[in-house]
This record gives sequence, C-alpha cells and structure tokens, in this order.
Amino acid sequence: MSKTLYLAISLEGQGLSGPEAYEVRSALEDQIDDSGLGEVVGGGCATDGSAVDIDIETDDFDALEEFLRDLLGHAELLEASSFQRAEEAEE
Repeated sequence: MSKTLYLAISLEGQGLSGPEAYEVRSALEDQIDDSGLGEVVGGGCATDGSAVDIDIETDDFDALEEFLRDLLGHAELLEASSFQRAEEAEE
C-alpha cells in the first residue's frame, strides 16, 4: 500500500518572494530525503511566496509526521503547517 503525506505551509506575512519560498521548500525537501523516513514525490510553491506544499511517500505516517513537526517547529513554521494523510491501494 502506498501512503502519501501532503504537507502545506502558509508563508503569508513572511515577506518572501516566490524564489525565496522555493528555497524554503527545497531546504525542507532535502531534510526529508536525508531523514530516510519518506521520499518527496511532488510539491509546489506559490509564485507570490505565500505558500509551499510538499507531497511525501512514506511507509510510516507517524514517524514522518513526528520528524516534520520537530523540523517545522525549529523553523518556526509548525503553526502555519497542515498535514493530510492519503493511502492508496496497490492495483
């Protein structure tokens, strides 16, 4: 079974441009990939710098979410973040 965690982060009020928001997303993706808890399979960035989203495939929602909560807490982005879990049956 494939599991995907969708992470959305609002960057409104941060004063970031689109390229700066992309840098935030890229740094988070690197940390996620390095953790070994999931694989980044998609994502996006608002061109005005107001939001980013990351799609992560994982075998363990709980471990990945715990890691992300710690990472986002240190980056002071946890309160601006939301998580959505999705599971898809293999065909």
